[in-house]
Amino acid sequence: MALTFTGLKLQGEIAKYGVLELSDVYGYHELPDGKVVSGTEYGTMILWEGNLVKAHLVLDRNEKTPLHKGVIETILFENDHFISSGSDGYIRWWPLADIDQAEADEQPEVAIAPVKEICITDESGRPANLVNMQRGSDFWLLSDARGTLWKLSTLDNTTTKVLEYHSGKITDMAVSDSYNMAVTCAEDGEVKVWDYCRKKFIFSKRFEGKAVCVDLLRRSELNKGRVCGVGYEDGVVRILQMTDSGLSLAHTFKAHDTAVKFCRFAPSQTVFVTASKQGELFFFDCNGHLELGKYDPICLVQTPCKSEINDLKWDA
Repeated sequence: MALTFTGLKLQGEIAKYGVLELSDVYGYHELPDGKVVSGTEYGTMILWEGNLVKAHLVLDRNEKTPLHKGVIETILFENDHFISSGSDGYIRWWPLADIDQAEADEQPEVAIAPVKEICITDESGRPANLVNMQRGSDFWLLSDARGTLWKLSTLDNTTTKVLEYHSGKITDMAVSDSYNMAVTCAEDGEVKVWDYCRKKFIFSKRFEGKAVCVDLLRRSELNKGRVCGVGYEDGVVRILQMTDSGLSLAHTFKAHDTAVKFCRFAPSQTVFVTASKQGELFFFDCNGHLELGKYDPICLVQTPCKSEINDLKWDA
């Protein structure tokens, strides 16, 4: 056992990359004879014998073209083929023989070619960031770090969305006073509108930066209870309006130089306030009854000693 990959790990042996660039390892697979195939953060695979590199696997030996554009997150083995997937959205199948028999000479790179590849993309063509794959009876379940669980059929290679979710930590939630609706925001910058009775999301929209807080404007005949304010880590506030076709950006303004920690609409719908990480309170004149685009500054208040604000509520 001491000579196996597990044995070397237990002994604390350090992999000797030699002339290759050091890399974190996310996915690997151990062969029955003890050799190991591991992925790299720069999209290549390495065949190891003990703690020494036997071959550096690439698409083109002269150009040193990586097998994936970005991190290889997963390496699996099925039916005499290695399967790799990663941050470029591609799943590729590699023959066992090509990898098992790969051996470097004076140059560590050995070229291999996939026998099959599939690219997972969303409706806009953006590739998935595949971080995990799990085998079902006639399908693969694919975990996408961008916030989607995909199902890939092994019969016809079609993909369907099983579930969509935030790809980062949920930072805040606001619940509607008029509908079975909640709005969440997250570290990935995305805002999602949920129907919590039907247990599904209705709309979503992603913006640059980390979303920190969200609040919903109370319902009026004009706003229909479909307006929310979202504060971001860079001090920007975005006012979003829900329409039949999705979330639209109604207004944007810079409220603070630091993160917007809280944002709250007054029950009267005539004042909007934001609180910064440095203890600033910024009040805005708004009108949820007559003029949805109005957000005029009223005053900026600084708490003593720039004390951090831990909560913010209006006196109803």
